[in-house]
Amino acid sequence: MRTITAIAVFLFGTTFLWLTPATAGKSGQDLSGARWVTVQVLVWATILGFTAAAWGIYRSLSWWTPVLAAAALAGIAAAGLYAFAVREVPDVANVASNVLLHAGISLALLVAVALPTVRQTFIERL
Repeated sequence: MRTITAIAVFLFGTTFLWLTPATAGKSGQDLSGARWVTVQVLVWATILGFTAAAWGIYRSLSWWTPVLAAAALAGIAAAGLYAFAVREVPDVANVASNVLLHAGISLALLVAVALPTVRQTFIERL
């Protein structure tokens, strides 16, 4: 179960690549402004955070829960800022679903590690 959870956390983290300027379409618009740089920094911080948390889960290390919480917070911030930044880019597909998927799952992970009853029931068994 621990290995499957680690793989799921890692794979979810990699989906944040969908929120980078590289996937914002071929509109010919300049996507190098401060908003997009901030989005990209948050996305990479999120990916690295989920990767570290997955490693911590896999190796049964004690520090993976705060790392997962920090990665989830960064993920929520990245999704929110992406939604704000992509408004000015025409013809970007699946904006709402990308934002809701990433922010929603990140929020669910944050709640899972923050609530003591959920943590004791599910997470501490890993």
